[in-house]
Amino acid sequence: IAAIQNALTHDFWGIRLLALQKANALQNIEEISEVIKQQATQENNPTKVRSSALILVAQQEKNSELTPLFKSAIQEKSLLMAASGLYGLSQVDYQQALSIAPSLEKELPYDVAKLYVEHGGVDKNTFFTDKLNTSNTIDLYYISAYYVLYLKNQELSLVLDGTEVLEEALKDSKSWMAEVSKYRFTDLEETIQSMLKNEKNKELKLRAKETLVRIEPLL
Repeated sequence: IAAIQNALTHDFWGIRLLALQKANALQNIEEISEVIKQQATQENNPTKVRSSALILVAQQEKNSELTPLFKSAIQEKSLLMAASGLYGLSQVDYQQALSIAPSLEKELPYDVAKLYVEHGGVDKNTFFTDKLNTSNTIDLYYISAYYVLYLKNQELSLVLDGTEVLEEALKDSKSWMAEVSKYRFTDLEETIQSMLKNEKNKELKLRAKETLVRIEPLL
């Protein structure tokens, strides 16, 4: 701990960054929590150091008193700091994070997607469907993965709607993305099967079974 604490005050920022990475593995990290906070708030620190420190603080201390710190980071020009601030805020007050997230959807789509996966309700479905309809191949790879994770936390009716959206978005997949598409639908197939076991609504059960038949060739 003493070695890491000394490294966190080193003149060379690269050593401070390395020290933060090592600190993440400490069991008694709380002993140097104040030094880590200083690295997160020290304005003359490089963005990478401040961002890493901020994430470490968020992971170790789920304290509502840190809310101003995370909200301040979100307001910074650096997208790296904004992303770290959004993550931190989601750890201490996810409702506030959800209220701020829409303003960051264009600049930080993946960070926002992670938040919506964990805490988003049906109202966040449009974010994913819009992204799926406007993404290139690389973006489609990531956003489709987040969308499947998001759907797993929703009701069966939305899962079925989302499956149709993914079918349309991935219908022309080629090369490596075609293989990725199989994984996405396999994941959804397992999700629908699981939800179907406890579903009481006859119409919804019928629709789920029809969906399973329809996506069978895509697996």
